[in-house]
Amino acid sequence: MRYTGSATTWGFAIYRASHDDYENSILPSGYSSRHHSVFRTEQLRQPGMVEEAMRIQLTALLAQFTAACNSAGELAEAARAHFEQHPDAAIITS
Repeated sequence: MRYTGSATTWGFAIYRASHDDYENSILPSGYSSRHHSVFRTEQLRQPGMVEEAMRIQLTALLAQFTAACNSAGELAEAARAHFEQHPDAAIITS
């Protein structure tokens, strides 16, 4: 996703391996008309128990992802703090 200069217009590019290129698209107000119609039409559903199981699994995966992101942030902060204590840190970062 990329910012195109307006808060209501975003772009994205999808890599097409078969063509070895990117297909660009602009999303006014966050959605193109094609995407808007896809997200607004009625979709096929799974039985309630299956959807509930999928919701539980997704919630667990998001919790794991959040934990991994938090850990990565803490690791980066710790590495930065230790690096700044290195005697040659000022020279290395100059």
